[in-house]
Amino acid sequence: MNTPNTHPSLFRSRRNTALTAAATAAAMWLLAAGPARSQTIGVNFSGLSLTDINALGSNLAPPDTDGAIGPNHFVEFINGGYAVFNRNGTLATSAVSDRTFWLNAGVSSTLVNQGLSDTRIKYDPLTQRWFAAEITVASTNTVLLGVSKTSNPLDGWNSTSFKVTGTTRFNDYPTLSVDANAVYIGSNDFNTAGTAFIGTTLSSIPKSSLLALAPTTAGIATFIQNTSSPTMGFTPQVPTNYGSGYTGSKIVSISASAYNQMQITPINNTGAAGATLSAAQTIGVAFDGDPTYARQPNGSRNIDTLDDRFSGTIYQVGSKIYGANAFNPAVQTGGATPTAAGNSAIHWIVLDAASNAVLQEGLITDGVHDLWQPSIAANANGDVVIGYNKSGTDMNISSFAAVGHTVGGVLSFTDQVLLATSAVNNYTDGFSTNPHRWGDFSATMVDPNDPFSFWTIQEVAVGTTTWGTQITQLILPVPEPATITVGLLCLAAGITRRRRNV
Repeated sequence: MNTPNTHPSLFRSRRNTALTAAATAAAMWLLAAGPARSQTIGVNFSGLSLTDINALGSNLAPPDTDGAIGPNHFVEFINGGYAVFNRNGTLATSAVSDRTFWLNAGVSSTLVNQGLSDTRIKYDPLTQRWFAAEITVASTNTVLLGVSKTSNPLDGWNSTSFKVTGTTRFNDYPTLSVDANAVYIGSNDFNTAGTAFIGTTLSSIPKSSLLALAPTTAGIATFIQNTSSPTMGFTPQVPTNYGSGYTGSKIVSISASAYNQMQITPINNTGAAGATLSAAQTIGVAFDGDPTYARQPNGSRNIDTLDDRFSGTIYQVGSKIYGANAFNPAVQTGGATPTAAGNSAIHWIVLDAASNAVLQEGLITDGVHDLWQPSIAANANGDVVIGYNKSGTDMNISSFAAVGHTVGGVLSFTDQVLLATSAVNNYTDGFSTNPHRWGDFSATMVDPNDPFSFWTIQEVAVGTTTWGTQITQLILPVPEPATITVGLLCLAAGITRRRRNV
């Protein structure tokens, strides 16, 4: 639970190392040669901060930074706060607490009063609705699901909820995914005392049930993984996919039992009751291992960068699946101490959605600074943006974006773009010693109005013990007509897919 009264230990995966031949593959480094296309920063404004949620009645860290862009608004949904901004960065209405958000959406005070954590939100252009999720923090907790009444979040929300029945587990760190057929919630699960990781869960809810005048979870299918049979991996999620015309999807995650591996598990018939799983496939990846704590100008490693999970959304665009996570190249074998030497870097990967083959993967690093908390998004033209944090002994914690373009089937990242710099040299969360909580995730997405406009929301520090959030639009240049044609053909082919800290 993301409060100063946090639970005793943060689970960090410590899995057996399983290096494969892919570990010797050459990385596609950040400044690899690429097309000469520049980008511009559009709207760039401050979102909610700890000061704002203090005024709303909460005192929480970290914010669990999440938000989404819709046709006319950017909605920020974080621990303790919900805010709707106009596209120019001005508030469309006064921010409210997450507690008030759920009460207004019809959730009972009995559930809300259990405490709330781990916000997630998506805008779905297929249905022109917003979907939101958050968990309660009772020992056997509840997942809350919100659905906007229209494409305008100001028109109000309806809600439903569910518990993983027949189990005594706490569903932590929810992931929220959307595709043409369903909405998916994944979780890392702990015992009711919050002291031991016991497995993961993935729930599939038919979208038609959630879009009813009174949303329900009718037809929900829940798949439970125990630590003795970790077939779904760690922090499972189904790639968010705003395409249509396909019949199945898959659960994608890092392995729960070994480094340098991912788990891919097909999930079938998710548009109605009776969804099923097919056999899981293990694939090798070249780069994996936990990141180290991030450094600040005082030289100490004291910012918690989490671990090698895919903390942000994994996206499918046409026939490709895109993901990004953090790790330290100097300790690739995994299991390193959080203060080990080296620099935390961003690992990105592109998978073939049909065969699960790794099409390409690589690193974003400058070899000097720590990079962490990435979130990725891509358009049908093969343009990719990864938002993340970056810091070092000569750099305050900053919000950055890496911009990549696909040419001839090869993705190359050509720029790191500074979006915002924290106002203070050395941030602490105000209640812990080392490490200081950060994240626990960020969000990057493609604008539904313009495929060459990307938005990202990242955490920054606005005071010595005060976190803030930064919302940025990054506008990519429209490529030459021949390149656009290739991208549109690819799209056509695709159409024919408050972690509880214990």
